[in-house]
Amino acid sequence: MWDVLSYDFTENISDKKLKKNILKNTESGSIIVFHDNKKSEKILQKNLEEILKTLLKRGFKFGTI
Repeated sequence: MWDVLSYDFTENISDKKLKKNILKNTESGSIIVFHDNKKSEKILQKNLEEILKTLLKRGFKFGTI
């Protein structure tokens, strides 16, 4: 079961709020939910790379389930 919801589908979520929500709540073993749809496409294009780089710098590794 996932434990970090990105809220990337929320129409008016700011870049700052998206990043803060993910980076603050991710811990070892976390499963982060990102969505692949038109509502989330724009905000993820702008922020996903930075989020992933930050998590990598913190020592996280990624996989898919």
